[in-house]
Amino acid sequence: AEIEPLNLLFSKPLMTEANHFDVSLNYVNLSLLSELAAKTNIVNDKTLDLIQKLQLKGELSALTYGYSDNGYFASAHVKNVDVAPILGIPGIRGADGYIEFEGNKTLFHLEDQNGLSLFFPKVYKDYLKIEQANGTLYVENDAVGKTTVVRSSVLQASLDAGEATFLFSVEQDKTLPKIPPAMTLMVGARDLDASYAEQYLP
Repeated sequence: AEIEPLNLLFSKPLMTEANHFDVSLNYVNLSLLSELAAKTNIVNDKTLDLIQKLQLKGELSALTYGYSDNGYFASAHVKNVDVAPILGIPGIRGADGYIEFEGNKTLFHLEDQNGLSLFFPKVYKDYLKIEQANGTLYVENDAVGKTTVVRSSVLQASLDAGEATFLFSVEQDKTLPKIPPAMTLMVGARDLDASYAEQYLP
């Protein structure tokens, strides 16, 4: 696929290490992100492989990306984003919000008013449709890269069945990829239509 023209700003702070840099982009189509990353050689092979496995779709705007004393960093606004479930991270479809990462830590603030879907593998059989959602997901890899921990703040959600809250944590030992991750999921609800219980209760 052809990569559309981009507005790009590259900066190299003075008096810093040779590999320190900062790149700003006005807009990126996520379905082309792996191709863009490969052509520009701005990420290592491990990161590129992860990007491909996430099967990203959607849009990024006001993207900043670079490398500093703490490692790689990035931040961006996201719109209508799809992410495949991997390493304990729930699958997401059609999400809006803000994402940032630095070193081994990632934060995704979900602020969606026009509908999205979430998928928790091993808990639900399919994606849960959510009309509105607000909350934050945190992802952290340990220093040696053997464990990934995903946890959430209290996620406030409006469903077709009523109002609900989700709170979850997932820990995946990446040295044992065939072993399901350890997961804790709490679901609260009010004014819930009982006829939807089978659909939303694990």
